[in-house]
Amino acid sequence: PDLEGLKAAQDLLATDISNGRTALETLAKRGSVLAMLALATSFQRANPPNLLHAEPWFRAAYERGALTAFLGLVTCLYRRGELVAAENISTEGAARGDAVAMGWLAHLKLRRDMANLPEAVALLREAAAQGQVRASMQLAHLEIRGRLGLHLIPLGIARAIYTAFRAYVIGARDLDDRLLR
Repeated sequence: PDLEGLKAAQDLLATDISNGRTALETLAKRGSVLAMLALATSFQRANPPNLLHAEPWFRAAYERGALTAFLGLVTCLYRRGELVAAENISTEGAARGDAVAMGWLAHLKLRRDMANLPEAVALLREAAAQGQVRASMQLAHLEIRGRLGLHLIPLGIARAIYTAFRAYVIGARDLDDRLLR
């Protein structure tokens, strides 16, 4: 990878968005996954966000094996209302054992139909077992609300407290930690 070119493009992006994006796009078209991620993120974080431009770059990075692109891709699809596409991508990621994908897949399945509760709970439990904070909190929420049986409400409360503490500890160390996604 052209790390010097990537650094120069990112430095340029900070002062001149248009030329910075052009430089990143040049690197991305040469196959730089890091440039694809930086370019997609610049579109996603724009004011207002440009999800139509961000999504293809997140997808390209994801298809080249960048797990960090998964969250950006699914977020773009979800925000644009493309829930079936978001669920399909999440299914692919979950099949590979990606805990972030499992959490998203559970969320999307429950949003579509509460009849998917057993499958969603299994996904959330697996993701939580891998340390995924968001999935653990979703599971606690279901337990607290009695969706998994009234006898699990106390467990849900304990899980929520423990998960909030873990999130604090992880976030204090690194806010970008994948366990918080």
